[in-house]
Amino acid sequence: MCAFCTYLFNAFWNAQWERWVQIVSVFSGIATVTALVYAIKALRESRKATQLQIFESIFKDVRDLEKELYTSYSDADNEKQQQWLSLLFNTLEHVAFLFNSKKLATEEFLGFYKDVLLDSGKIFSEKMNRPTQADPKAFAEFKKLIAKLKQS
Repeated sequence: MCAFCTYLFNAFWNAQWERWVQIVSVFSGIATVTALVYAIKALRESRKATQLQIFESIFKDVRDLEKELYTSYSDADNEKQQQWLSLLFNTLEHVAFLFNSKKLATEEFLGFYKDVLLDSGKIFSEKMNRPTQADPKAFAEFKKLIAKLKQS
């Protein structure tokens, strides 16, 4: 091959190589940004799924406790009913903690279950024994959440 042809080939090759490197780096940057956007979306969806899973688990626990009330505790004496109420409000205390600490998306879940939680607050004030109601440490998260819901 002649020297001029070799020179042209090398110049063309080097020029093309630099363009390919630029093109690949641009596409690589676009791919990186796209991957980041999808990773953020996936993280948000994963968080929502986890919150939903937690809330469904708690809902199942409350529903099971309601079944126990109707099958085992509805005609029971006051002491047995207080035991059942403690089980129920321990579960609701956990829910209240999740809302108060913002572990669950407050706007979505709390808005949907606001009336149910307020009804639970009425049950608490009507059925739970007075010493437990007066104790500031007993079901503190639940009491805090109910007070917050009443204000809104």
